[in-house]
Amino acid sequence: MASSVRLIAGIDTSSKAVHMVVLNVRGELQMTAKWESDAKDSDDRMHEIFEDMFDDLGLKQIAFVAIEKPIYIQNPLSTVMLAKIVGVTQMMMWFHGVKYSLVGNTTWKKAVLGSGRASKAEILAWAENDADQIFEEQDFADAYCIAKYAVKNFPK
Repeated sequence: MASSVRLIAGIDTSSKAVHMVVLNVRGELQMTAKWESDAKDSDDRMHEIFEDMFDDLGLKQIAFVAIEKPIYIQNPLSTVMLAKIVGVTQMMMWFHGVKYSLVGNTTWKKAVLGSGRASKAEILAWAENDADQIFEEQDFADAYCIAKYAVKNFPK
């Protein structure tokens, strides 16, 4: 790492984008990033996201990332695509030398918000209040909370 500041990130994935929020070890917001694709074909979307992440040298500044585990969705194709995106995200962290772990959505919600069943509205309200910032997308609020979980569980 180029500097002595240890950065920790949370990542929320979907079948069309990867949202990342980066915090310092005190849990203070440092930056957000988003890699996305609007390609119709799911494999094309995955490849475009992969290429964008591959070229992002900023990832090398991050010490640890918590990535939300893929969830089961009613549509089997969406479930498979989400699992692929999580796999690509793991591979990118490995490639850039970033330590990572997967975390279930109920686990980070309970640890950060106090309830594993927190709603999207509750997550957004908590994240915006805690960060003192408006998040333009729900997925950034989720990634912020995942990053807060990562700060608490950063492997020292």
